Amino acid sequence: MLLSKPTYDPSNDTYITTLFLDKDEEGNFLDVDSMLHHSDEHGFYIARTIIQIWDGSIWTTATNEESESALREHRRSLRVFRPLTPAQVIRMVVEQFVPEEEGARDLTINALRAAGIN
Repeated sequence: MLLSKPTYDPSNDTYITTLFLDKDEEGNFLDVDSMLHHSDEHGFYIARTIIQIWDGSIWTTATNEESESALREHRRSLRVFRPLTPAQVIRMVVEQFVPEEEGARDLTINALRAAGIN
């Protein structure tokens, strides 16, 4: 049986939110847009646009500052789609938007684990 890759179309699917997940080792945000979408046909997925810069020997994902200063001929944009289960979506949204103050995020994550959502 030959499997085919789903065809995602963010322009026709339901946009849910933008996620800010990608940081380098120093905590700088990388120039990666991660947008959560839902498709009636394929379910939840992240559409990612990744900006990379050429450092002379390899392509590396740029921080926002690096991306702005890089010459156009030394930049490229990659488009990547990643399917997600509903449980993965719940976990991402909690980790992204529930505050850490007063243990709110930990309480929520523990409640999800108790419900079998990891």
